[in-house]
Amino acid sequence: MTDMLDYAGFYAYETGGKFDNHHRIRNVDETFIIVASQIYYNEIKFENCYNMSSATIQDEGIRYIHVDAYVQPLSRNQTKENGYKKFIGTEFVIPSEKQILPLYTLTLKRNEYYCLWKDNHLTHETKYSKHALHCKNIAKQLLGINMYGVGEIDEALKIIQRKKYNNVILLSNVGIVDEAKKFIEDVRSILKFNVIVLFYTSKLSHLNWIKDFPNVLFTTSEDFFRKYILNFNTNGLNTLKSKIEEYYNEKLDKFEVD
Repeated sequence: MTDMLDYAGFYAYETGGKFDNHHRIRNVDETFIIVASQIYYNEIKFENCYNMSSATIQDEGIRYIHVDAYVQPLSRNQTKENGYKKFIGTEFVIPSEKQILPLYTLTLKRNEYYCLWKDNHLTHETKYSKHALHCKNIAKQLLGINMYGVGEIDEALKIIQRKKYNNVILLSNVGIVDEAKKFIEDVRSILKFNVIVLFYTSKLSHLNWIKDFPNVLFTTSEDFFRKYILNFNTNGLNTLKSKIEEYYNEKLDKFEVD
């Protein structure tokens, strides 16, 4: 669903009061309107195509195609790693506007970041637990940035995959050390870069292995935890890293903020 909404905003770029072919990804804080509609079609005439057929769609049928960042049809063998064609959407092609029933409109805005906190306490305790309330209170301070609090690694990875084109403020508890290490590797495998992550834990001993990971921060302090989220920018992160190193008297590994 997220990919489809992103693609709709990308496709519906408007200039001068009319739609044109200058498709682009939405700017940060830019809004756009999407009309959600019900499409009626003859199921017998459904076509799942990997290229744009020139044949006329018959008898109120529908053609379902996969398109790239240039709004061009993709072949079956083309993948998301094929150059700039990594941004893929899908389109429905129908022969008549009479098959479309508008239902409602959505006004969407592209935020600069979303925040994801993976912590098993959010699953194994009630929604009124200290961790859940902490998550809820921070969300209120994020001024429009979506806050996702999840308890399981698989659930967190699904969100990362679904929102892979968005910048993420990523936090995690440690739990089982090997699983925490693999979580970092899996997230970075999806995003294709060394995304920054803060491990928020009550055990100081975890610093012994965390300090050797690039672009990974560590804290047992609620104050540092909050500053990481609310000051997520180049200056804020570099300042926080220095304060963490001073506070714990430990040098963290290579740290680069793009």
